[in-house]
Amino acid sequence: MHTHKHGENGEMQMRQIPQITMFAKERVVLKPGGHHIMLIGLKKHWPRVTPLT
Repeated sequence: MHTHKHGENGEMQMRQIPQITMFAKERVVLKPGGHHIMLIGLKKHWPRVTPLT
């Protein structure tokens, strides 16, 4: 999982995060420019919208 943060020079930088802490009934949205999952090393095309469980 990754998130974005502003770097020292004002550029957006991706940063790997080990976990997302959530509280009861809290919703976390995974999306570009925020928290997201990077699927690296895939052997075939992955559809843009895919449910992950």
